[in-house]
Amino acid sequence: MNQVATTWPPTTSDHYRARDAVSPIDPSDRLAAISRRSMLVGLASVPAAVAVAAPAAGNPAAQRTTDSDAVPTLTRNREQRALSRFRYHNAEGFFLGLGPAVGMRPNDRLYHAGIVFQLAISSHLLDVGFDDDWCRRNVGLDVGKALRLANTTGLAATDGDIGTLATALSPYSKWRDPAPADPNAGEVAMAAIAHATTRRLLDHVRQATGHPRRAHRGRRQ
Repeated sequence: MNQVATTWPPTTSDHYRARDAVSPIDPSDRLAAISRRSMLVGLASVPAAVAVAAPAAGNPAAQRTTDSDAVPTLTRNREQRALSRFRYHNAEGFFLGLGPAVGMRPNDRLYHAGIVFQLAISSHLLDVGFDDDWCRRNVGLDVGKALRLANTTGLAATDGDIGTLATALSPYSKWRDPAPADPNAGEVAMAAIAHATTRRLLDHVRQATGHPRRAHRGRRQ
């Protein structure tokens, strides 16, 4: 299979060119896929914006969208489906470097988590029909906004920690700056939940999109 080169770190100007084939929805997720497909048909009939259900109290992941979070007209096609799968696999690849055994300063761990969040959430957004250029212009590195748009369009990643971490990360480029000698308590606390919370986000994206996890050497997919 052809390999696709990526750059470190990924930025909002990156186009990850997907060359691998489109994969079917996992049969175990068939009912969820049917429900999601019905939701997407409804979105396609709405010309510009989508109303958002009232959020759960105190849950950053479920906050009501603002005017700037309005969902554009969505268009789904095989090319975006393939790019979505490639983004998901890149997210899983970067996640491997976020393990607890990997020594990092708290700010470096948060920056790394931000990259995974961006790749994973953009995988969902592409899969439901968001235009990549629109996301670059209107979302950028704000993974909190990306998560709100994703949840509006069926991701359902409303676990409290996911929303809290997305809000703390945004825009995640801020964590690339050198950290002070003594990180503050909030930074340390967010870094401590980054690995487990990012794993939950990836699982939500995998379930919503139906993309298979990429097989790694020594482990069957």
